[in-house]
Amino acid sequence: MGLLTRTTAADEIRGGDAQVQNVPAEKNQWSVGHPDGDSSAWEIRCQGELVTTYYGDLAGTPGFFPVKTPSGLELTRRFPIGPPRDFEKEDHDHHRSFWFTHGIVNGLDFWIDDDKSHVGKIVQRESQVQVDGNAVVLTTKNDWQDHDGQTLLSDVRRFRFTQSHGDTVIDTTIELIAGDGDVTFGDTKEGSFGVRVAGTMKVDAKKMDKRIGGTIINAEGLRDADTWSKPSAWVDYSGPLLPTSHIDGTRVQTKEELLASDLPVGGITMMYHPTNHLPECRWHVRTYGLFAANPFARRHFGLPEYEGVRIRKNESLTLDFRVVLHDGLFDEPTTKQHYLDYSR
Repeated sequence: MGLLTRTTAADEIRGGDAQVQNVPAEKNQWSVGHPDGDSSAWEIRCQGELVTTYYGDLAGTPGFFPVKTPSGLELTRRFPIGPPRDFEKEDHDHHRSFWFTHGIVNGLDFWIDDDKSHVGKIVQRESQVQVDGNAVVLTTKNDWQDHDGQTLLSDVRRFRFTQSHGDTVIDTTIELIAGDGDVTFGDTKEGSFGVRVAGTMKVDAKKMDKRIGGTIINAEGLRDADTWSKPSAWVDYSGPLLPTSHIDGTRVQTKEELLASDLPVGGITMMYHPTNHLPECRWHVRTYGLFAANPFARRHFGLPEYEGVRIRKNESLTLDFRVVLHDGLFDEPTTKQHYLDYSR
């Protein structure tokens, strides 16, 4: 299926990597900076506090780490970017906090990160940030390359950070742009817009101890394992999180002390825009902590296999998502209002 939209997002990036426009100095506004002098990475701050850092390369793909609630609680797993935190498992080392990629693209696997001939990587080429008092907009341009460094396609990613209803909102547009040849995003569950949630928040943490472990819920009211593979406009993953004082070292506690305490709670809601060209998004969301929106998969989700989504040469496909980072457990009225605001 050929999919044609104008590649306008690519025209927004000019003049090379690491541009900054209109960065404010006031602490009570959004601000950005480069961590440790890394010009390919961006720290995003609100009221002086870190919301997330975007890295041009998390071992084969760009992504965000850490990702925090408005109060500063870490929502995503630390491993393999750093040593595992309490209650984390060292599995699926290609799950790197918060990222976008896919498991079959012209027969290559961009989901895993092994050094093999059938595995590709995504290379950031340019980045730009615009800041005002109400928002940060991060735009990056990336190449999807095969094992030999040949580019199959490029993409332009635009992340707009704002605050709404007391939550952090990241409105995301990803434009996938074919070059001199057609590009097919294949029929696989291994994709696409993904998060690996914190070890205490995953549903399966309840198997370690009933005092931890979160809940998955979608727009239809399905919960936990029942949400896997189902189409839905949005899905929320919420649960207990490690205290900021434990993570930053100001008050380190043993596992038993953490379990005996009243752990703070937060979560992530991911939304799929109703006007996307691909009308249905299914969710590769697992009780072990993977949380991914996948508009390409069918066969693994119980539907007839198909050839995938083809983007003809020099054409593009644009996908829009909203991500909401919140403190506290899932709140249905607020989530519905976020979706209403987004879908207008």
